[in-house]
Amino acid sequence: MAFNSRSNSSRQQELLARLSRLHITTFKPGEAIMAILHYFKDLHCPNCNRTSNFQLLQSSPLTERRPIGGERFKWVSSTKIFRGLFICSDCNSPLTMDICSRENGPSPVKPADDIYAFLNRLKLASVDSTTPSCFRVTIDMDNLGHDLDAYFTIIKKYPDAGDDIPDDLPELIYRHYVEYILGASSPSMIVTGCRNTLEAVCKDKTGSDGKLVNLINKMTETGVIPEALKQWAHTIRIFGNEAVHDSSKFFSHEEAMEIKNITRQLLEFIYSFPVRIERMRQSKK
Repeated sequence: MAFNSRSNSSRQQELLARLSRLHITTFKPGEAIMAILHYFKDLHCPNCNRTSNFQLLQSSPLTERRPIGGERFKWVSSTKIFRGLFICSDCNSPLTMDICSRENGPSPVKPADDIYAFLNRLKLASVDSTTPSCFRVTIDMDNLGHDLDAYFTIIKKYPDAGDDIPDDLPELIYRHYVEYILGASSPSMIVTGCRNTLEAVCKDKTGSDGKLVNLINKMTETGVIPEALKQWAHTIRIFGNEAVHDSSKFFSHEEAMEIKNITRQLLEFIYSFPVRIERMRQSKK
């Protein structure tokens, strides 16, 4: 039997081209659904106290009041602000968030009026089966869930655990705060994370290594923090040393939250407030 090598080659190329666009595998229904959902990554979950990805299950536009002449107005659905129900990828707990399209940022779809359809990827056919089973599914890699941070900012979270990350942190300090403090799984680990974060701040602001007690004093001498905040920093250091070096010492949740709050306020004073004040000054020029 004769084979057409050119025809076989063309088929192989076509098959490879298709495979480059498609990923074919076996999923459980829930896994297939989660793969197509949009998400925010590296957010703190107030339920499991982990740094997790949050996938969007459903969203609805908030309503806005628009004047229609005189003192009359009407309520219309916003095309920029949405309230979404998200789910933590670690503990599967729900979290509601209000999100807003980034000002002058890219739009995930064109025209922008289709953004509601873009956000809501779950359809009735996706969730009409309650019997766990496996099935063969083809997923277009271009249609996998998108990182929503490129298109939206988070306005509000419900429940709000008060764990918003301080603004304008350097990348290293940000990672310390998210991974070692927000991502800690026990009170003692939170206190240890606060000490580690403080040490990273001292090295960033003094440009030198050494014992933490000396680095804190150096930050005061160079004007990074005033004398009053030096006592805050030493409190974090003392509690952190106990968490690291005293294996018989355990901290309560309340103690850990106090140390975390002090650490957060210290970071805001050092990094967030100067940038915020400078922005206010620039806006007056």
